[in-house]
Amino acid sequence: MSASGEGVGDFVLGIDLGGSKAALAVATLDARQLASERIEYGAESIDAAVIVDRALTLGLKMLETATNEGRGRCRAVGIVCPGIVRDHGVCLAPSRPGWEKVQVLDRARSILGIETVVAANDVKAAALAEFQRGSLRGADPALYVNLGTGISAALVVDGRVVGGAHQGAGEIGYTPSRVIDSSQSATSLLEERVGGGAIGRSASRLLGRSVSAAQAFSAPESAVKALLEEVLSEIALAVVKMTLLVDPARVAVGGGLMASGDVVFDALNEHLDRLPFRPELVRADFLTTASLEGAVSLALAKADEPTSKETWVAA
Repeated sequence: MSASGEGVGDFVLGIDLGGSKAALAVATLDARQLASERIEYGAESIDAAVIVDRALTLGLKMLETATNEGRGRCRAVGIVCPGIVRDHGVCLAPSRPGWEKVQVLDRARSILGIETVVAANDVKAAALAEFQRGSLRGADPALYVNLGTGISAALVVDGRVVGGAHQGAGEIGYTPSRVIDSSQSATSLLEERVGGGAIGRSASRLLGRSVSAAQAFSAPESAVKALLEEVLSEIALAVVKMTLLVDPARVAVGGGLMASGDVVFDALNEHLDRLPFRPELVRADFLTTASLEGAVSLALAKADEPTSKETWVAA
């Protein structure tokens, strides 16, 4: 992953396909970003295939610009998105319709004209970036927790992100959740209860007006404060369970809810302090760009081992 020797001036492309935006970056072989672009989708109703094609079309323009500027050639492309990437589509990605039918790798190779492409889950890729270049450097085992619209985690052991038998390791958002208020089903999943979207919806019902998760955290009403206490307690319990299972040296927390990081950290610390061997708890270095940094890390790993069939190569 060095820019010295053969291939000096070559580059990689990272693409983060989020639910409300796409972010792209061209980076050198030592992970230094040369250019970045962003497409906002917001609440616009767009099929996932359209999102992918728009992002890839922009990526093609970025590749052409980098080549015309004498940057060398694109060695690999890394693509990340919510869910689990399969050859036939993306599983467990409910934020946009049509993900289950989008063949991300085939579309990328066709539009970009590059054969060396890898696609993977955004949170696992973020964990790889944090381990290689961020808050989890030197920690092994290490745990990355993403608290945002969705709730997920990724484990790094012996310098490798753990995928699991179905690439579903760390999908704690699918944990059956306790009831927080009587208007919701007792069998709902953790992500449906305590993710950023769920917090906004629950707080909006309590207040009788529409508020976001960020606004809920700053609301003075006692009912909302009680809701957040319950939410954060349930998130902390999920983190504690993963910590007890793998005994990580360090836990890094990222995602949109970290905009209220002090409150989140207080809840996590309260629960982690009860453990016989508690890990170090830190904020992720790439709070707002973790997925894109992860896409770059994936591309760099694939550039080093272009024939590898493994998504997660040794860090």
